[in-house]
Amino acid sequence: ATVASIDAVSTVAFSVDARPIDINGTTAFYLGSSKLIQDSGSHFSEDTAAYFGFTGGGTTGTRLYAWDGNGSGGGTGMTFADVADGDWYHFDVHVHLTGPGRNTWDVTVYDEGGALVGSLAGLGFRTDYVDITRLGLLCNGGGSGMYFDNLVLADVPEPTSLALFGLGGAVAVIAALRRRRRA
Repeated sequence: ATVASIDAVSTVAFSVDARPIDINGTTAFYLGSSKLIQDSGSHFSEDTAAYFGFTGGGTTGTRLYAWDGNGSGGGTGMTFADVADGDWYHFDVHVHLTGPGRNTWDVTVYDEGGALVGSLAGLGFRTDYVDITRLGLLCNGGGSGMYFDNLVLADVPEPTSLALFGLGGAVAVIAALRRRRRA
């Protein structure tokens, strides 16, 4: 099923609370295009999805992780903040659909108390369609795990849609006031 389509929306908001458990490898969420994932020869390709979560193991500790796909089959994995194994974190992700081709996305992470832990903006991934058709969870590495809760996926209306909605509401209020005066 299609999660989001450019025809209907240009930005998808995804939020989730997540708690890393014994991270030894990478445990992450992804939103992307299922055809590109299928064509990559595996179930997942970091360049075809907004990909974010936790990474770590050994002496490195646990860190927030995101992948900046360059749109041509590669990209750069980035760690952007140290986190504590066993603590809860809130992820806010906005995927800006401009495909087919390269799309951009932003991630902001807060701790349990609402304090900013870290953020990255303008990351990329590619799609062959204008749709997000896959939402998934990837656990890579021995013993890695993650609890998650309060998963929300929503369309973010474009500013023009909001303006039209507001204009329609204003017209309805004016019409109601006119009827009231006539009565």
